[in-house]
Amino acid sequence: VMHPDHGGNERDFQLLNDAYCTLSDPYSRAAYDSRLGFYAHEQQAAARAASQAASWAASQTTSRAASQMRRETEEVAARRKAAATKEKPFPVHLFRMILFIIFVIYVVRECS
Repeated sequence: VMHPDHGGNERDFQLLNDAYCTLSDPYSRAAYDSRLGFYAHEQQAAARAASQAASWAASQTTSRAASQMRRETEEVAARRKAAATKEKPFPVHLFRMILFIIFVIYVVRECS
């Protein structure tokens, strides 16, 4: 079915033929297997390194987020403490009310 004479692609047929030649010869097969093992070992090492890098990055992100939350919590606590200890100004509306009461008392005394 892959043969070009039977409607197959010539490039695919050539690849299939090369694979057959490599795998049918015991010496070529041994060389291919050793290369395949080497590449598999490299891929496993790369996957391990990528996994370690990803877990390290996740731990850094988690610790960064935790330290950011800690900083924000400390800032809020410091603002609350400063607000509690800060001297509050005298409410103006109370001052006006006191003046009005004094004025009313004065007017009542003068008129009576």
